[in-house]
Amino acid sequence: MQLPSENPSMPEPYSFQSAFFRALLDRPDEDGYRAGPRDGLAVYRNTAIKALIDALVDNYPTVERLVGSEWFAACAGEFVRAHPPSSPVLALYGHGFSEHLACSGVSVELPYLPEVARIDRLWTEAHFARDAPSLRASTLAHLTPKQIFGQRIALHAATRFGWFDHSAVTIWLQNRPPAEPPSELQVDGSSEGVLLTRPAGAVIAHPIDAVTFAFLSSVRDGTTLGAAATAALAVDSNADLGTQLAKLIGAGAFAEPASYLGSSA
Repeated sequence: MQLPSENPSMPEPYSFQSAFFRALLDRPDEDGYRAGPRDGLAVYRNTAIKALIDALVDNYPTVERLVGSEWFAACAGEFVRAHPPSSPVLALYGHGFSEHLACSGVSVELPYLPEVARIDRLWTEAHFARDAPSLRASTLAHLTPKQIFGQRIALHAATRFGWFDHSAVTIWLQNRPPAEPPSELQVDGSSEGVLLTRPAGAVIAHPIDAVTFAFLSSVRDGTTLGAAATAALAVDSNADLGTQLAKLIGAGAFAEPASYLGSSA
């Protein structure tokens, strides 16, 4: 599947749609024009706003479940008026919604909510990422340990991961539809990590520890597996990195290279 774009620097064909959405959302254009209550565009405004709110509901279902549909719709309405879509494709609409929540009063009472929104966003990005084969364990099987540590491998296009405060991962896992939410949240507010992969067409969430987060962060930065291992061991010198790497390969976290990996100089 092809990843839709929310790039603010839009191709020319999208400039008309952007101006149209700005008018529908009652935002002035570059010349200061604002659609008035008697303007013909006003007829379509409510429909357009509802479509954007519905897109946010689709992309942030865990947030909506936690705060309720009425509060979410009100908050989403504020967001869509301030952030019109930069693409006619709404599948990825909502970039920046977690920051919007962080700036709202709700973050005082529910400090985990912006973090949960970040995870919802990562899930959506993983879901719409392009298709590509995942790294197979057999690809590394012909290499010696020294050669493996000298390799650079890439994260799969659908791989997303992060580290979050306020027990956000536990809360997200308990409340992300279709999970049945618990009767009450029982969390300790600790920091947690999560890895999202899409090995067989469906996004799968994997809770991860600080060691795995450090390893993945290093791989994302383009280091060798040896350097990534060093970063992980700096977190826990007793970590079983062989088992960790095997689990990540099995989860589909890495991309299969175009050609088989060879010996590293």
